[in-house]
Amino acid sequence: MATIAIGTIEELEALAAWHRANAEHAGSDWVWEARLRTAEDLERQAADLRARRYADKARGAGGEPGNQAVRHSSGVRSTARQAAAPKSERSQ
Repeated sequence: MATIAIGTIEELEALAAWHRANAEHAGSDWVWEARLRTAEDLERQAADLRARRYADKARGAGGEPGNQAVRHSSGVRSTARQAAAPKSERSQ
């Protein structure tokens, strides 16, 4: 499954904000309505992507690859970053 970049979500949200802000400057009703509808669609897409991203992260399919859970031979779970850190830093 493809990882969804947070930048993509933020771009959709910024574009939605632009459409919403510029709807006020529309010269006609149909342009105003179209910009608001576009803003709502973009906000919905961003929310869907954000929900999917966090659902993927919760399943361990997405997110930062260096921070996925690792099971050591001792049976203790930690993240890959914790496992790679010097022993003095792991206890903190």
